[in-house]
Amino acid sequence: MRSLFLVLLLANLLFAGWRLWVAPPELPPHQLEEPGKEARIRVATLERTVRPGRDAAGQTAGGTPTTGLAGADASATPAAAGSSCSRIGPIGDGQVADALRAALAARGLRATTMVEAGQIWVGHWVQLESVPTREAADRMVARLAAGGLPDAYVFQSAPPFSVSLGVFRDKDRADKVAAAAAALGFHPQLTDRYRSGALYWLYLQVASDALPLGELPAEPGPGLQAESVPCSTMPVGGTPMIN
Repeated sequence: MRSLFLVLLLANLLFAGWRLWVAPPELPPHQLEEPGKEARIRVATLERTVRPGRDAAGQTAGGTPTTGLAGADASATPAAAGSSCSRIGPIGDGQVADALRAALAARGLRATTMVEAGQIWVGHWVQLESVPTREAADRMVARLAAGGLPDAYVFQSAPPFSVSLGVFRDKDRADKVAAAAAALGFHPQLTDRYRSGALYWLYLQVASDALPLGELPAEPGPGLQAESVPCSTMPVGGTPMIN
């Protein structure tokens, strides 16, 4: 029994050491907004993007500026062999991907879902960067708390330190927190926060410039994009993983 206790104690110590010195830092739950299910899906306007290095038919070319597609009048005509198809994404939530796929089906557009590993947008991260010492970072946290921002905390465990003021899906909330910190004499930075995960793409046998899409279900954060892809890349079947 004593040996088992010592083994469990050693395992806990090793895990604690891994979390402190090896594992990548994570934001605690109170730093992340947890919107309700009804807030996961919003209505967004799709934008068309041609990836740098490809033209609309998937051939090598220069990048094309993003153009809006809301309310497009062109009819959705299936792409002919050898022409351009399209994909819509990226989407970090499977429920949002299903809602978008259903919305496309209601418009007569049959989409095939593909899943690939990537970086999922989490929110707008408000932070104070490049703090030289832990003592200075702790003083910042105390000043922020006294000024009405009690959720601030020291993020790094080694210099230079950062003070996190929160990660927000809503840009207005992030701006308000940043403004409150600025009013206290700080210089907050807003950056996009990402995490590793599965990204969903919807592939359609329709050229991206012929999609009468208008407004569609989407997630909070960066907008949906429709980009041209060669029809030879169109998936066959269900939702296979792209390695």
